[in-house]
Amino acid sequence: MAMAAIALTVFVMFILSQMVLYIQIKRMEKAKEYKEITQDYILPYLNEIFLFLELKLDVRKETGVPMIDINPEEIVTKLQEKIRYGNARILNALYRYFNSAAYFEGRGEAKNLATYDVFYHFLDHAYHIIEKSGFKDGELLGNIEKWQKIYGMAFVLTSILGNDEAIKILSFRWLWSPDFLNKIPFHLLDDLIDNYNHSTMEEHKLLEFLAILKKDFQKSPEIDRFQELKNYLEEAFMIVEKRWLNYSS
Repeated sequence: MAMAAIALTVFVMFILSQMVLYIQIKRMEKAKEYKEITQDYILPYLNEIFLFLELKLDVRKETGVPMIDINPEEIVTKLQEKIRYGNARILNALYRYFNSAAYFEGRGEAKNLATYDVFYHFLDHAYHIIEKSGFKDGELLGNIEKWQKIYGMAFVLTSILGNDEAIKILSFRWLWSPDFLNKIPFHLLDDLIDNYNHSTMEEHKLLEFLAILKKDFQKSPEIDRFQELKNYLEEAFMIVEKRWLNYSS
């Protein structure tokens, strides 16, 4: 009996050691996979994606000469070429992008929305991959979160007012501050973008988003200098409220 007990103990220990070894190997394989995705798919495009929207929002562009030009179509094409490193959300966003490019849309907003859509979901993917990789860095992750939220706001505001108006609103840089961005939940942006893409965007959630924007905007000490932006927000409220009333009637 003693020998049987010892043999059973040894067998159990062997099984446990094999399980631990298997888990370690899998963890190493995953770490290698995350590192590869980070090196080949995330890091090469992050700075360009950050800068693309930052340059559009820079008020100096009205008087200065841009020293760098970032072509979003080239970035999107590269993301498509390496889609094996992406996820389902990026794949769907890329499909919407190339589908929008296949048709002429009068205001050109379909292409703008599709670009913001791709970059929003790319940055979401980038955050979660880098967080699990050896490249994890607090400042980098903070920048990814910041620009993902700004792209999300650009998408939502463009869907209501148009891209020119959205850019004018977002060029007011207090919107980029952590104090403000922390009040915009990712789940709200995810919901608004996903439902817009499925033609089921709910007006009360749009009003919730605009209410957050308006509340902080009115607290700004510089509000009197930005009457035009205040007017855009009022217009956005009226558009969404009118749409809601039309759907409800």
